Amino acid sequence: MGSLRSRLRDWQAWLPLTLLCLTILALFYRLLFGDVIFWGLPSLQFYPWREFAMRELAQGRLPLWNPYNGAGAPLLANYQIALLYPPHLLYFLWSGPQMMGFIGLLHLLWAGIGMWLLTGRLKCGVLGRGIATLAYPLSTPIVARFGTIPMLEVAAWLPFLLLATDLLLARVTLRNMLLLTGVVAMQLLVGHAQWTFYSFVLAGSYALWRLIAERKTLSPRRTVWIVLAAMVALVLGVGLTAAQLLPTAELQRQSQRASGLDEAFALNFSYTPLSVLTLFNPNFFGNPSDGSYVVGGAYFEVTAYLGILPLALAILGTGHFLRTRWRRRKNKSLPDLPGLNDVNQNLIPFFASTALIAFILALGKFGIYPLLYRYVPTFNLFQAPARWLLVAIFSLVMLAALSADLWQPERRARHRTRIVLIGAISITAAGFVAQVLLRSATPITEQLVRGLTIAGILATSAALLFLSQPDESHPQWSRWAMGVLLFVAADLWWANSLSNPTVPPNFYDKLTVNTTTRTFWPDPKNQQLPQAAFDRFLLLNDYRAAVELRDQYRRSGLPNLNLLDRQPSLNNFDPLRPDGIERFSRLLNMTLHPGLLRAAAVGQVYGSSDPVTSPTRVWIAPTVMSFHNSDDVEKFIGADGWNPEQTVAIEGDQGDLTLPTSTQPGTARLTDETPLDLSITAESPGGGMLVLADTYYPGWQATLDGSPTTIYRANLAFRGVVVPAGTHMIRMQYQPTSWQVGSVISVIALAIYGLLWIRALFATPPPLR
Repeated sequence: MGSLRSRLRDWQAWLPLTLLCLTILALFYRLLFGDVIFWGLPSLQFYPWREFAMRELAQGRLPLWNPYNGAGAPLLANYQIALLYPPHLLYFLWSGPQMMGFIGLLHLLWAGIGMWLLTGRLKCGVLGRGIATLAYPLSTPIVARFGTIPMLEVAAWLPFLLLATDLLLARVTLRNMLLLTGVVAMQLLVGHAQWTFYSFVLAGSYALWRLIAERKTLSPRRTVWIVLAAMVALVLGVGLTAAQLLPTAELQRQSQRASGLDEAFALNFSYTPLSVLTLFNPNFFGNPSDGSYVVGGAYFEVTAYLGILPLALAILGTGHFLRTRWRRRKNKSLPDLPGLNDVNQNLIPFFASTALIAFILALGKFGIYPLLYRYVPTFNLFQAPARWLLVAIFSLVMLAALSADLWQPERRARHRTRIVLIGAISITAAGFVAQVLLRSATPITEQLVRGLTIAGILATSAALLFLSQPDESHPQWSRWAMGVLLFVAADLWWANSLSNPTVPPNFYDKLTVNTTTRTFWPDPKNQQLPQAAFDRFLLLNDYRAAVELRDQYRRSGLPNLNLLDRQPSLNNFDPLRPDGIERFSRLLNMTLHPGLLRAAAVGQVYGSSDPVTSPTRVWIAPTVMSFHNSDDVEKFIGADGWNPEQTVAIEGDQGDLTLPTSTQPGTARLTDETPLDLSITAESPGGGMLVLADTYYPGWQATLDGSPTTIYRANLAFRGVVVPAGTHMIRMQYQPTSWQVGSVISVIALAIYGLLWIRALFATPPPLR
């Protein structure tokens, strides 16, 4: 026995992270044997973007512009591509689709390491630290979003953000300030603004709570130093990421989201009150990976399972804290919570409050979110209120870690646990009986009965663990604690085992396309992704369809799969899209008349039996008409009979511009082209406006025979240049000022950051406070 205890006495140092690694490998073993993730965003966004970006870098060009989607769109400015996020440098070593999965696995492990360090910093007990190390990175909101790579990466850095904040609160030093700066920069670079914003809200609330709770022991001078150091860290972190943030800010101002989101879109994917049942069984309503999901909505948006035992600890610990505080209000002589320091006792109400608030916000349209959307700034900037579940799950895991120290085998607690055990066994038995009696019931009834049965089994297992707990001084305690961690790992492996379908890597191989002309997927709903994708391939209630039909899915031409094949498409499945092309696409979806198709150089419409044409992207229109605003242009080009080859519509006050009114069209042809630079030869007997059916966007500059000339917004969304009579050479180059200025700021900030680290590491300056 003594020898065994000797071998296991240091289990707390290796078991949690070892279990985390093993569980991750068990969940994603297919990735180790060559398979790749593909369902949804990996294939429609992340891999096509990054594969194209790596190809551009290999050819010595900055990946600033994507010419293949949406008639051309900013690439690096697209926040979710996250090209400047340091871990994505691994794509330089291997740009294959397998790298997506490997980076995801590393971030799951990183999230566990962060929780281990954070809970250790807060002096949680060894069992609480182990539970947090497993429960947070393996919770279903994170693992079910494994394919939404930026969200996974934000979640991985959240524990480090709280850790760096706590270090700065404890002692204001240059090193602690720089640590916070680095984490802030990483959070800003990972590429998901919504979860990054929520992370900052949580970290800021944590700091404010601590400052208020400890105000009696904090001097005003120290408080000021903490605030100043945090502000410097934030500003320097923003400076480090300016090369990403400034182009993204420019795109946001030019995009369809410039004035916020439509209310219906913003409230989409709300956490329904019935979804609370999935806290006790993640598959209560089934799982889309095996086709058993029997309710509407997206599973990965509303799942919120952290394990039955961590959930029980969070609930029971909070309840114990509230009862103890209530008794102490009546009798001041009663002892406070044993086993917790003052800081952790103050953190229990903090994390309980943030979990409750986050769940209320996640309810979206079923709660107070509509009022917040209308009257509180920032609530109209993001969709899917259910994404507040990140804050809720993180807070519940922290409650579980803090409450583990209160977990004692007391007589009263055992009595209550026996009652819970009897109830859980009764539910399980009733579920089994119901499954026998309701064999011919509807699928939804069968799934609900099955879900109730499994919830009963999980509750029974947790209750047995509670009842079997020995005293911490007992020789069997280490074995029991190891069993608890094994149960948590096994529970979360089961909860996530069906998520994230994979396919062989040849899914992403480049296909030979039949036409190089621009294609278009019409969609009357004008969604980011055509409805055809959801109707046939990306069924939200059955992931198997995409696996079984993966060849057809790959050849579908859906955006942005076309980018892999360098097939131009007017569709664009980017989160932010230039507003002009967005309005033009909406108009085109309303009426597919030939003038609009010609104006966008569309040669193939999916689902149409009309013959494929081969329109050129560039021509000269002899007549130019100027309109006061975009609405007037939209009315003009949407009218029947408009011929874009004859008349081009521009908008705004053009000053002294002499508009051509010739009746003789000229000719134009592309003579050289790269994504960032193209040359056009134009010849016109009477002059006119050269129209390029590519997206009008700031940063594109033009020269006419070597002299700078103006690019006008033509036909609502495209580029136009006035050319006089004769033969001329027009060149357009993409040189965005936002990238140039942002790069300079980032280089300066990086130099400052590096010098400060040298001082912090090799000098011994006094603390900043």
